Amino acid sequence: MSEWLNKESSLFQRDEKGELLAQEVTLDLLEDKPKIAVIPMARGKLLRLKEEIEHGKNSHEQDIEVILQHCIQPRFTKEEAQALKPKFLSAINMAILAVSLDITQEKLQEMSIKKAIEMNEDLLKKKSN
Repeated sequence: MSEWLNKESSLFQRDEKGELLAQEVTLDLLEDKPKIAVIPMARGKLLRLKEEIEHGKNSHEQDIEVILQHCIQPRFTKEEAQALKPKFLSAINMAILAVSLDITQEKLQEMSIKKAIEMNEDLLKKKSN
């Protein structure tokens, strides 16, 4: 028989004003696995991001905005975020999304790879017909 759901483990932590609290995250996709602090994205923002990606509107600028709004430590300026090396930009964004979706970074990366493979397979099938 299963236990009752622990409400505290099912909710993102908030301060007394109701604002989401930052969470410490290890950047698992980088070799030295540094830590950052991020604020999870709200569900509505995640849904808007998903919709933009589905309509091909995902861009480098979107990735920068996610970092500026959700990476608390270290805090980047817009110029610094724009100058991030691609592997760091990707790892930070992946960590923010993983925290927001409450899944591991590896699982998120695996899902993204699977989606890319499925899309590639669909393209190959269309070309062969």
